[in-house]
Amino acid sequence: MSKHLVQIQGLQEQVYKVKDIDKDIKRLKAQLNDGRETEMSLKAKIVERLGKGEQVEESKKVIEKEKHRKHVAAIEELNKVKSETKAKLHDLEPRKRSVELIIAEANNVSLEINSVKESGAAIQHKLYNKCEEIVTEVDNYSNSISTSLKKVEELETLVVDQLCSVLTVRIGQKWIDENLQK
Repeated sequence: MSKHLVQIQGLQEQVYKVKDIDKDIKRLKAQLNDGRETEMSLKAKIVERLGKGEQVEESKKVIEKEKHRKHVAAIEELNKVKSETKAKLHDLEPRKRSVELIIAEANNVSLEINSVKESGAAIQHKLYNKCEEIVTEVDNYSNSISTSLKKVEELETLVVDQLCSVLTVRIGQKWIDENLQK
């Protein structure tokens, strides 16, 4: 019996070991299933990301093509604007030279005007001084004539008075002579 007991204990230990192994197997199967699920999930994510990567690559190619097309269009527009600008600049060159000539001529006329103004001002100043001298001379002459006229008037009055006296004396003498002769 003790043998049986030992055998039963041995069997019981084996049963426990089997149960432990069975638990380990279940645990490992669960881990395996979890790993498979994780693997499936990761594979799905990989497929999804590969699809997104392909989409991104396709989008990138489309964007690059659009960028290139817009770049080419912008270069063409830039060249067109450059060409138009050069043509306009070429057309403006004669006008620019004409304007420069007109400005130079205007500057010359302005210089000539300033010169004439300056010389006119100098002549005007000389004429003003000459007029001042003439007015002074006229005033002096007028004063001297006025003085001379007064003297002439005084002399005239004196001469008239003397003439009258002489005439009176002569007329009186003539009358006396006429009357004495009669």
